[in-house]
Amino acid sequence: VLRHSLCFIVSIAASNVWPDRRLVISHSLGHAYFFYFSDCQGITAEEGETLSKEVARLVALDLPIRRQPVNYIHAL
Repeated sequence: VLRHSLCFIVSIAASNVWPDRRLVISHSLGHAYFFYFSDCQGITAEEGETLSKEVARLVALDLPIRRQPVNYIHAL
C-alpha cells in the first residue's frame, strides 16, 4: 500500500512541477519502480531536487490517503 501511495504522490508532484509533461510509472524493478516522462526527456539533477522538494511538501501536508474505487471513465 505504501509503495503504491508513493507512486501517486510522485505523480501528483510531477504534475504540479511540470503540468505540461506526463509522468509514466512502469513495471517494478525488484523493489523499485521505473518512472519516465512520455516525452522521453530525462530530468537534470536540479529538476530531480525540485521534484523531491515537491514530494516532501505534499507528504508534509499529511493528507489522508483513502482507497476509493473509481470506474475507468471517471479515472480519465
